[in-house]
Amino acid sequence: MDYGKAYLFLTRKPKTGYTNLLMATLLSLIPVVGPIVIMGYMTIVAEWLLKDEKRERYPDLSFEWFMDYLKLGLWPFVTGIIIAVIFIPFYMIIGVGAFAIGITTDEPILLVVISVVGSLLLGIFLSVIVRPMMFYSQKVQKLDFKGSLRFTRQFLKIVGGKYLITIILNTFVSMFVIVVGLLVCFVGLYPASAIVQFAYEHLFIQLYDEYLKRGGEPLPEVNLPPQLAFRGYPHGPQVPEKADHDDSEFR
Repeated sequence: MDYGKAYLFLTRKPKTGYTNLLMATLLSLIPVVGPIVIMGYMTIVAEWLLKDEKRERYPDLSFEWFMDYLKLGLWPFVTGIIIAVIFIPFYMIIGVGAFAIGITTDEPILLVVISVVGSLLLGIFLSVIVRPMMFYSQKVQKLDFKGSLRFTRQFLKIVGGKYLITIILNTFVSMFVIVVGLLVCFVGLYPASAIVQFAYEHLFIQLYDEYLKRGGEPLPEVNLPPQLAFRGYPHGPQVPEKADHDDSEFR
């Protein structure tokens, strides 16, 4: 897994990388609509990354395509919300159980330990399940729980071990990025969160690529508007485009 590229590809784009980060950060501040638009934009980014051998080309974020982003991000957003709601009772069970054990044993520290450990483990399990299901909705552009569960089972069967390790390692990497953002007068928290979100998408694309190489059933391509569709290399996909910046660290 290339964590360096996952966390750097967004801002490494010549001339417009930091502009895209700034716009994504501003969108994230808009309640409900903002996250949907970002998911729609990431759907387009994912399609470009899957077609780019170097996994670093992506289109600029533009408010001109706001409604297209909104439409593309709706179903993965709804899928994520539904799954989150389904898991709420499990978090309540952990809280009630921790409280009961803490009171029964007269050890308040157990309440904290059980709550933290239980929530962390459930959060990891939720991450393992929710991302493949959202990716499926992102690709098929509809709410299909049966299909998303089938894809998730196949995905976990083929690359589940590597996926779990990636989630655990990325948890620590993302925490470091968030802490760095907090140190920048707290304002840096917002762009740091955006970087983490796009990095997770990039890492999942890497895992999906591994899934396909191991014989996994491919999901359909997203039917993007012509203006947002991937533009191939001038001389074919095997010939890298001429870079106007130093990308040696990605090689």
